[in-house]
Amino acid sequence: MELPPKQPTGSNRASGSETSIASSATVTAPAYTPEGIRSGSGVTPALITDGARAVGAVCRPFPVATVGEVKHAEFNIGSSTFTLSVKVRPDDFTSEGLSTEIYLPFVHYAKSLESQAYHDDTKAQQGLELDVDIRTTTGSHNIKGQYLTWTYPKPTREETYTIEVSRKGGAIERDVAYSQVSGTWLDVCGGCVIA
Repeated sequence: MELPPKQPTGSNRASGSETSIASSATVTAPAYTPEGIRSGSGVTPALITDGARAVGAVCRPFPVATVGEVKHAEFNIGSSTFTLSVKVRPDDFTSEGLSTEIYLPFVHYAKSLESQAYHDDTKAQQGLELDVDIRTTTGSHNIKGQYLTWTYPKPTREETYTIEVSRKGGAIERDVAYSQVSGTWLDVCGGCVIA
């Protein structure tokens, strides 16, 4: 079997003549960096919601690192409440300064995802910020960008510590077209066969 001859890069031979692809087009890399997204620096509502379908269902809070063993983790999407219980033993503290880190996505916990709230340049450069209520059984917490650091004391015996995070003012209201859809998949699909 003989392979067809290799086409030169940037040409079109379908019409029998070579046509170069315009070299004046430039591609600009986005200004967002992983660290910027992690810290929230320069992150805008458009970055979170533009072109994203069902991002709230996919992007959820979760423990990134824990001191101890996760006993229970639950997220209520309707109220944007995340609860984490950790079973902690004295030997879980292998070194000083250990803490539990929890990812709290802007899509559920931002102060606002309305573009007009970030219309001035100063706000857009600062990026989004979380607006949360935090209740813990013990310890202290700190927030940087989309991450909450929870530090608690080393227990003398096995203990269970719990943290509950919810957005101030309740869950962010979603786009009306998506949030007010009712019914089942069959209402959308009609006579589709789901196998």
